[in-house]
Amino acid sequence: MDVSVEAWAETYEFTYLAPATCRNKAVAECLPRVTEYWENCNPDYVDGDGAESFRALVGRVNRTMSKLRERSGKRIFLFSHAMFITCGILLTKQPDLDRTNLMRAFRQMPLPKNTEFTKLDLD
Repeated sequence: MDVSVEAWAETYEFTYLAPATCRNKAVAECLPRVTEYWENCNPDYVDGDGAESFRALVGRVNRTMSKLRERSGKRIFLFSHAMFITCGILLTKQPDLDRTNLMRAFRQMPLPKNTEFTKLDLD
């Protein structure tokens, strides 16, 4: 069986806190910043170098889903990271939410476990 393999640059994990601010810190030390980020619920906020806004994540996921739709009728396996996949699931279930409400809904969704399969119908 001939299987095509491609690497898509936009499928990387969502980094919402600047990595330098969390480096060499225990999870508990970063938890107040994590909580504040999600409570503020600002889809345009960028925490610093190496971080991206929630709006940018949604844009990357939408571009990826457009690429997938262009290949309709084919079975495609996309390997990515939990938050990226979660955003894709949410966008297929609630595509018309504004970005602030999408961000709130995103935070309530369970993240997939490592190696978990999720089937999305993009038609």
